[in-house]
Amino acid sequence: MSCQLNITSSKLLCKALAIMSGLFCVPNKAFDIKSTLVVLIAGPVHNTLSRAVRFHMPVAPGDIHRKGFTMKQITIRILPLLLVLGMASAQAVSPVGQHHIDRLAAGGPSTVRDTAKTIQASGNSEVEVLDALAERIGRDYNKSGNTQIDATAWGLRALGDSGNSRYRDLVQDIAKNAQHKKVKKFANNAAKKLKNGSAEQYRMGSTTLAASPQAPVASNTSAAKVAATGKLAISEISVGMSQQEVESLAGSPTSVNSHITGKGFNPFNVTGRDAHRTVYYYKGQGRVVFSNQSVYSGVYRVSDVVLDSLESGYP
Repeated sequence: MSCQLNITSSKLLCKALAIMSGLFCVPNKAFDIKSTLVVLIAGPVHNTLSRAVRFHMPVAPGDIHRKGFTMKQITIRILPLLLVLGMASAQAVSPVGQHHIDRLAAGGPSTVRDTAKTIQASGNSEVEVLDALAERIGRDYNKSGNTQIDATAWGLRALGDSGNSRYRDLVQDIAKNAQHKKVKKFANNAAKKLKNGSAEQYRMGSTTLAASPQAPVASNTSAAKVAATGKLAISEISVGMSQQEVESLAGSPTSVNSHITGKGFNPFNVTGRDAHRTVYYYKGQGRVVFSNQSVYSGVYRVSDVVLDSLESGYP
């Protein structure tokens, strides 16, 4: 993986980069082409990052050598810049992610179970959301009650399916200390899925479970559009959410239509999954398609989101 910055078009950015890296970035009129400085981060840093950083700067090829910079000196000057760039790329938790966190913080066992199902089905990988889930199940995994045990099992499944090894130590501790067989089983399964990786491990208490009075909108407004109704735009809806959750986030649709699929006539489709679909039409936004999860239950979850600014709102 490489990070490539073209700074020839911005003198201001060029000067800033020069200050950060300790290199002079003064255009040389004798050179009409861009020279490429390739900095390979060697040693332990290279083993960790496994990347090459390329800076396109209008400097003479021999300038760096004439100033006597060694590879070690260049690397030391470049690393702070990489850290700044990494910090600048950080984004706030999404509105949907905050919705999950609020439910995990304030909800009962049935709410935690349903939220964990949605996180697992939608593949939500936001660390803030997974941390909140880990804190909740790590706190409650030995509580009694069928609904509570089911909620913990779904939470462990969601953490395992996330593939984030950050939660390996936690699920291993739960597998070792759980009093309920079902919890032990799901904890062991999750631990197997998280056995690889060297991520910093999550520690209980590092996240405070507290529902916000009002879920904040991420600073990047283009990624957190709010519909005219005051609800979230359907562009924020993700695959795996339930019908009830979609209505809570995006509001009631303009119209609804349902139909049977070809899978409903397939004799080998024993569970009846995706045999029936329901479509929510949102005028000026698009459509949200739900599919039944089983013929034995009435649960429908999002299977597709079709964005269309010219959507009429009717079939």
